[in-house]
Amino acid sequence: MPDASSQELSQGEAAYHRLHAAIRAGIFQPGDRLREVDMAERFSLSRTPVREALRKLEGDGIVEHRPRIGAVIRSLSHAEVVELYEMRVVLERTA
Repeated sequence: MPDASSQELSQGEAAYHRLHAAIRAGIFQPGDRLREVDMAERFSLSRTPVREALRKLEGDGIVEHRPRIGAVIRSLSHAEVVELYEMRVVLERTA
């Protein structure tokens, strides 16, 4: 059985990891529009793997689809930020 680390990623998974890394690095900011054509050119891929990656990011809650606009990097609301900090306090107390 081959090692999981030695298996080559599909183009969709590769696009997902590249987009996710770019978002984490701050190359794309909350509110930025992610156009399939632009992302395909940037990562030298066809639109299909980019579309797959955007759907996966949407499933992860990182990207949201807005009507007539397309995929946009999601921004956290004030309530979500407060909830995250409250959860962090709980976790740090138990650690």
